[in-house]
Amino acid sequence: LDTSRHFFTAENVKSMLETMAAFKLNHFHWHLTDDQGWRLPIQGYPSLTDLGSHGVNDGAYTQEQIKDVVDFAKQRHIEVVPEVDVPGHVQAAVAAYPELGNTDIQGWHKPDGPSKEWGVHDYTLAPSEKVLSFLGSVFDSMNSFFPGHYVHIGGDEVKTNEWRHSPKAAASASQLGETAGMLQEFFNNKVAALLKTK
Repeated sequence: LDTSRHFFTAENVKSMLETMAAFKLNHFHWHLTDDQGWRLPIQGYPSLTDLGSHGVNDGAYTQEQIKDVVDFAKQRHIEVVPEVDVPGHVQAAVAAYPELGNTDIQGWHKPDGPSKEWGVHDYTLAPSEKVLSFLGSVFDSMNSFFPGHYVHIGGDEVKTNEWRHSPKAAASASQLGETAGMLQEFFNNKVAALLKTK
């Protein structure tokens, strides 16, 4: 269920879980972040939901609502699989915290807010230690909400234009013996390794 682009209240989500249970479906993929909205509360990063949840339609979940939905699903033998989409699909996050973006690009400007248009957008997370620290906080928060075995990190449809024009990203790629386009694989592997430590 893509609540990042089309927000559903917690009660709406629970209604859908009831329907899933009736059909004996036992995994619920909950897409919580994208260019069009960040719906997941993260400790230490309040602007993600304060600013990042006002995209195509407004709304974010509280910690209590997420825990309630997860508990509701568990009672119906449904495992919740949350998705936080990185390193692309991050316009809402970069709008809230511009330092997560590729700010060293000449003429770069932060987005005004989450995208109000569909499609894949140019903003990507910078391949930096600051971003990995941020993602560590994201996964720490997710650990406290979602007791299941799986987390979806997205990792698809990353436009590499920003990495090609960022001196820091280009330097990172060069150190790895890679092109800017190959940073996506490197980034996904780093995120996967980080997630395994949580």
